[in-house]
Amino acid sequence: MEPPVAPSAAMPDNPSLNKYSVLLETLYGSLWDDAGFDNFLTAFKEHFNSISATLMGVQTNPRQMRYGWTVGVPEEFTRWYIENDMVAKDPSIDLFETVSQDQPGFIAAGQLLDGIELIDTVSDDFKPWLTSENIVDTAGLVIPSSENEHLILAIQRNRNTGIFKKHEIEQLNLLVPHIKQAVQLFIRFYHQQNDNNSLQAAINTLSQPTIVINEFMEVRHINTAAENLISQCNDFYIDNGKFTISHNDLHHQFMYRAWDMVRATENLGRELTSTLVIPKDKHPITVTFSPMFSQKANSKSKGVLLQIFDPATQALPDAKRIRSVFGLSKAEALLCQYLVQGLTLKEISEERSVSINTVREQMRNVFNKTGYNRQSELVAAILRAIP
Repeated sequence: MEPPVAPSAAMPDNPSLNKYSVLLETLYGSLWDDAGFDNFLTAFKEHFNSISATLMGVQTNPRQMRYGWTVGVPEEFTRWYIENDMVAKDPSIDLFETVSQDQPGFIAAGQLLDGIELIDTVSDDFKPWLTSENIVDTAGLVIPSSENEHLILAIQRNRNTGIFKKHEIEQLNLLVPHIKQAVQLFIRFYHQQNDNNSLQAAINTLSQPTIVINEFMEVRHINTAAENLISQCNDFYIDNGKFTISHNDLHHQFMYRAWDMVRATENLGRELTSTLVIPKDKHPITVTFSPMFSQKANSKSKGVLLQIFDPATQALPDAKRIRSVFGLSKAEALLCQYLVQGLTLKEISEERSVSINTVREQMRNVFNKTGYNRQSELVAAILRAIP
């Protein structure tokens, strides 16, 4: 792909994005963490200037809480909430579940209440907590898990920081593909004790070809879908336990990106998601990279999560789906469709018979609307956000 197009000068400077890489590192580190998502929720809460954060698994019919993690919520309220089965009566969950059917990202109560105070929309049972903590807004994300269970990630704001603004919801939504991927992996081995076995079991359940490599570029885990793809494809293979791309130049690029991602904790300013396109006659293959770091004390485990998208065996996101999920214009969504297919900006210009300047301007608009400023991050997000 061509070098990223710089965002336009009109794009707002969002200081809260400065530690975005730290947040991603902590999220994927939850896959090794004995504390589950506690460290991520703490970083997540602080990153978005919130006073509390909760991630809970909810049975949908009847609605019951199955498990969960909380930070910043008073212990007495948490105990009362669980003992009285308040998840079945929580108006915020009603809102998140209802609106999520039409809006796949984060939902903020403050944006939907149209000036009505949050405390005026809840029952008397919930008012003491909202009053004592001065809570004025809550934002939530519904994460599908199974036919009768989903997870809900929610964070709360008090009067000091105010309700969630539109650009803050957009920043929250940048994390959605990563949160869904990490959470869905984690819950598959939630009660298992052996990290290696449980992570392998979780990866085995994924239909997407998935590989985990360690800091030495050795394959630690590989699922059946990836094994099948490798056996049918001459473009890559496993050699002495290492994932290898047949084309030398591409393999060097792969090694550098994976190695650079493993070293990300030494320089938190670099991007922590990336893609590599492997050209083929009709169907370029895209490999996405995500960091995986252990959060355990005295642990030095580091790795990279690889997922392989092969349009010869699965349909890539089309412009219509991209437009609906990311809120883009038809032309912008079509641009993204071509990027996902592995075309450069110059090739897109030729394919659409428009000037390269037009394509670059549309690229800037996409960056402004999505919050991403690198093509590789954008492509990785699209591939993961749209099944």
